[in-house]
Amino acid sequence: MGLFARQPAPAVTFTLSNKGRSTRFVCQNQEQKPVDFGLTKEQKLLVERVDRLVKERIARRAAQYDQAIEAPREDIQDLHREG
Repeated sequence: MGLFARQPAPAVTFTLSNKGRSTRFVCQNQEQKPVDFGLTKEQKLLVERVDRLVKERIARRAAQYDQAIEAPREDIQDLHREG
C-alpha cells in the first residue's frame, strides 16, 4: 500500500434516543459520495408557485390583518384553492 493509497472510510456510530429508548446505529460507507440536498424539479415549481401567490395576494393583505388582529381568512381560502 503506497503512501497516498485510499483508506476505507471509517464506520460512523450514532445513537438516537426517544422517550427513554435508545437505538444504536453503525454506518459503514465504503465510497464517500456527496449528498445532494437540493430541491427536486417538482419542489422548485411548488416554491415558485407559493412565492407568486404570496407576492400577488397574501402580502397585500398582511398589514390589514395585523392591524385588525384578525385571522387571514382570505389568505387561507387562497391557499386552499391553490392546493
